[in-house]
Amino acid sequence: MSGLEILNVLSGILGAALILLCLDDVFHNLFHPAGQGRLSGFAMRGTWRLSRRLRRWPSPMTGPVGIIAVIAMWVLLQVIGWALVYLPQVPAGFAYSTGVDPSHYPPFFESVYLSLVALTTLGFGDVVPTHPALRILAPLEALTGFVLFTACVSWIMQLYPALNRRRTAALTLGNLIRAGFLARLRHGEERDADAIVLTELAGTLAQARADLTQNGETYYFVDADRSTGLAPAMASAWRLASAAERAQNPSVRSAGAALAGATANLTQLLEAEYLSTDHVGTVALIAACSRDRREPTVLRSD
Repeated sequence: MSGLEILNVLSGILGAALILLCLDDVFHNLFHPAGQGRLSGFAMRGTWRLSRRLRRWPSPMTGPVGIIAVIAMWVLLQVIGWALVYLPQVPAGFAYSTGVDPSHYPPFFESVYLSLVALTTLGFGDVVPTHPALRILAPLEALTGFVLFTACVSWIMQLYPALNRRRTAALTLGNLIRAGFLARLRHGEERDADAIVLTELAGTLAQARADLTQNGETYYFVDADRSTGLAPAMASAWRLASAAERAQNPSVRSAGAALAGATANLTQLLEAEYLSTDHVGTVALIAACSRDRREPTVLRSD
């Protein structure tokens, strides 16, 4: 086997590897229970760190810019991967229309053009594959392009409902404290109905944890309105849980323990996946999250 043939084989192998790497990342983001692929996680973390380095605090645009970066990375991997697959057959494996001279274009850039046209299903008609294998591969790339477009839309549609649930939980917790719910619990004025409220809050925090597990990218979305922040929500939940656990009513105490457990579970997930600290205890982890996201919290006694 000549050196050129070896390069052609390596080009095809590398191209197929890039295509599969991208599709694997898309699969993990949309279908895997862990909810985040390695490449997309790397892109989101890189955007987060760059934002903090440039501004010294995470920008509200960090999350959206990270999503755009991930989608751009997926498209680039598909385009370059398929271009490397086509490269050994450019231009011999394609037929060109009148007026198009393939000798005027470098083979690699011509293969990138072919890949872009196939991926976006534009089908200009100026170049068509004639090699039998390419006549199968080109429609397959068009299919992956359709899959990629659908995956991007589906991914975005998953993220924003999860963000909305988290913001709603934060607002609800903050409103309860401002309405005097926390003060009433601390003064021993709890009622049986308070146990229902606390239990629902525990379910809300559990939902937030599930959302972060499935859609880890939502951690990197920081709201300009701090009242909807993740750290303030956890701080409010912990304050309510701490007060409820000291209540006289056994139902309220039980519900407070459930809320405390839900808050602790959420902070443990954050510590394992995002904070990478050596802090021990829910209060310390909430404080670490507050510093990481620049979201002020109140954990002291009122």
